[in-house]
Amino acid sequence: MIRKMLTGSIVAMALATPVWAQQQCALPTAPAIPDGAKATSAQIVTAQNDIKAFAAASDAYQVCVAHEIVRQRDLAKQSNVEFDPGVQGALQAKADAQRNDAGRLATAWGATVQAFNDAQAKKKRPADVRAPAAAASGGYRY
Repeated sequence: MIRKMLTGSIVAMALATPVWAQQQCALPTAPAIPDGAKATSAQIVTAQNDIKAFAAASDAYQVCVAHEIVRQRDLAKQSNVEFDPGVQGALQAKADAQRNDAGRLATAWGATVQAFNDAQAKKKRPADVRAPAAAASGGYRY
């Protein structure tokens, strides 16, 4: 009887594990990225700070998922139950998806910074002013 209850508890815990991991490992939300060609310097700085915070949260999420996989393995070992590879697969799939999202964000941010820098360079270029022919030849004629 106790064995059945213990087995039932372990099975229930194994089924609830992915839900628990989702709650413990907070999936970071990617910040919005402004249009680099139209953004102000303040918007770029704000976006950069948001992206740095996202990167830190992404790193923490990856560590959390890795720890959760180890925790689940240890729990199965302590309970003398075979570790369900489906649990690891589900957790790893979430970590991989988040890593891919972070990579796409990094690529988009690089394009935004390039567009911003290009737009700033266009603003700083002097207008195409042509010198008078006399000035170009070295002086004026009297």
